[in-house]
Amino acid sequence: MKFSLSNNDMLPLGVRWEGDFYEVCADFRLVLKVLRVAADESVSRAAKSVLVGRTVFGTVLPADVFGAFGAFLRECDNEEADESDDGAGVAFCYEADAGEIYASFLAVYGIDLLTISFLHWAVFRRLLVHLPDDSAFREKLRLRSMDTSGLSGEVRMNAERVKRSVQLPVKLSAAERDERDAFEAQWGGGRE
Repeated sequence: MKFSLSNNDMLPLGVRWEGDFYEVCADFRLVLKVLRVAADESVSRAAKSVLVGRTVFGTVLPADVFGAFGAFLRECDNEEADESDDGAGVAFCYEADAGEIYASFLAVYGIDLLTISFLHWAVFRRLLVHLPDDSAFREKLRLRSMDTSGLSGEVRMNAERVKRSVQLPVKLSAAERDERDAFEAQWGGGRE
């Protein structure tokens, strides 16, 4: 979808999937909730399907809710969003970077993401993509990708410490989680 201020259909309210049209609840919070649950390995595919179906599509569900939801997300993105990759090629996570996303939207756009009654996913994505380099979100991404190879001594140690502090959490496989849990159970290194 090419962005246009003269096109009244810029904000899709549904998705055409396998020949049929399905209405979509497009508020950014609902989409983020679905993305969070979809990434949760502890939730079964069947449960995810029910959640996506009920949250995004309401009562009339496509046979393949994941495919239709993916089509909706692609329709909301535009060529510009795909090229900028939200973080200039640096990985980010809506959950792990929520504080910086929130602070940036409030500071740059005056939008309080906690109290706004509705913000379409396509608008949220477009605004996120175009946050300025000096925003809290972009600054965190810059630190995450900082090259410390040209630094030395204490300056390098401090830069690497800062870089480590903003890295995304490591996702463990099911086997790695089991191993960690067994170790913690045996040695008392429980998490809080």
